[in-house]
Amino acid sequence: MKKKLLKPPDNDKSILMIPEYNMIKNWLANYDRIITSHQPYFFNPGVSLKFLFLDLIEAKNKKIIFLDTDTIKLVVKIPIDQTNTIAFTLVNSQEIMDNFKTPDISYIKKFLVEIEEILENHTSIYNFYINNFKRFKNIFIENSKKYSFLKDVLVESFLEYYRINLPVEFFSNIIKNPGYENFTEYIIKNHNSFRKIFNESLDIYKKEYRFRFKNFPYPKLDENELPFWILKGNNRQRCFIKDIDKDVILLPRSVLITTYMRLYITDIFIHGTGGANYEPLHDWIITKFFKFSPKPYCIISGTFYISNIPFRDIPYFLISPEEIRSTLSSVIKESNH
Repeated sequence: MKKKLLKPPDNDKSILMIPEYNMIKNWLANYDRIITSHQPYFFNPGVSLKFLFLDLIEAKNKKIIFLDTDTIKLVVKIPIDQTNTIAFTLVNSQEIMDNFKTPDISYIKKFLVEIEEILENHTSIYNFYINNFKRFKNIFIENSKKYSFLKDVLVESFLEYYRINLPVEFFSNIIKNPGYENFTEYIIKNHNSFRKIFNESLDIYKKEYRFRFKNFPYPKLDENELPFWILKGNNRQRCFIKDIDKDVILLPRSVLITTYMRLYITDIFIHGTGGANYEPLHDWIITKFFKFSPKPYCIISGTFYISNIPFRDIPYFLISPEEIRSTLSSVIKESNH
């Protein structure tokens, strides 16, 4: 029987939580470290639930990890009617986030003013949302004056907008630790075994979910290929055994990011539906290659619409953070009864 991918809820203000909250609560009583992570960009409200959930729950050690080692495309889509959106691109580059210097403040202001004009020209849609954006705009501009890198501006603006006070770390700092070096060395030393297990696990995964796309969810590894990117200039390239030397920077490809964090950094990982769909594949790799029992993960996802427009992919700064926090708090409260 074909397995189905997880999807966010269809209904407005609906929240999906897997497993049920009481099971997560039991985990928290027995595990120490809990984290969530994502690339730093303009999250939609459903993605923001991961961070708010981490902020709301009582856990011994909790942290947000922002994945700044990946490429990123910063696009804001603003719905203007039932079928159309206007897209604003702040950054459209294949460079690594760590190399993104903060854009000139006048450019940021122009970008934000253009969005504000769209909102004010469609007051029938955005009458209840404009103040949320204006608050975010002020936060974002102030942070643009404080930080040298765009990733810091994005992260600090998000945390301030949602009033989240949690420890934060960038993944680019984590991979400088000796533990990550040991992790990469083990894979390199046993690369033939890793490639075999990865490709076989990928075949099983694609068969169970009936994927026929060659490179989805991941492309197979070729002979002597490693599951890393190497940086040459600002460009990422596939990595092979012949590329390894002491001066090469090895960045983990997607399959290794949560695999590494679930092995070394966290006892419980908080996913949205997107990332959670890949975890069965990661579980097989953790079990078969690393010889560990996979640690648990939970799933939080939700849908928040603007008025009657059925677009989920709206930036978080249009929806009131208090509205999302209140909805999530109600779900948690009801689960405790």
